[in-house]
Amino acid sequence: MSVGFLIMLGGFSFYAPTLVAVGAATPTAKEAESFIGVMMALTFVPFYVVGLVVSDPHTVIVQTPTYFPFTAPTTALIRNGLGIPESVIVIAILFICAAAMLRLAVNIFQYGSISYRKRVSLKSILARKVG
Repeated sequence: MSVGFLIMLGGFSFYAPTLVAVGAATPTAKEAESFIGVMMALTFVPFYVVGLVVSDPHTVIVQTPTYFPFTAPTTALIRNGLGIPESVIVIAILFICAAAMLRLAVNIFQYGSISYRKRVSLKSILARKVG
């Protein structure tokens, strides 16, 4: 039960700064909708392939989404219910990616709040000095 909570907390800790970054990088909510729609679709992809996860959880096509941060929370929760012992790795990946995304989201938010009339490019964010 605590493993499931940590996976859920890691997923939330990853998705919240990601949504903040998308919101800060786009000047209007209408432009942010397309990015958020893709992110939400990635969250639900494991539910479409749940048959593969349950029938053979050790295949490469099932293990790959377990380590991809956007699909990891859902896939890891399904695989955790089947007793697959890779949860520690997934939790570490989620929290490391969450920390990196939070740092990126803060930079985008700081830069995006200054240039609120135009879309912020990732290249301009990465070119800025972090400090």
